[in-house]
Amino acid sequence: MVVIIYDANIVSWDVMIARYAQNRYVERACELFDKMPHRDAISWNAMIARYAQYKYVERVCELFDKVPRRDAFSWNAMLVGYAQNGYIERAP
Repeated sequence: MVVIIYDANIVSWDVMIARYAQNRYVERACELFDKMPHRDAISWNAMIARYAQYKYVERVCELFDKVPRRDAFSWNAMLVGYAQNGYIERAP
């Protein structure tokens, strides 16, 4: 069960997402991510990196395409995800 805290600041949301994802609760992290009132680069990058780490390559692509402002961390997480999962030819 995911507890949603709507009055939490963005840092709190990011920490909760990171903790769920790092402890292999990727679907719970995704639930939180989807319910976040506002997302920052850390939110986006954390989800991209964790999906890549756990071999959800299609989800990596979906999120990367939706990132409002890609930075070096976004690109790196996406490229590493492709490389680690044997899809280097798909990398842009």
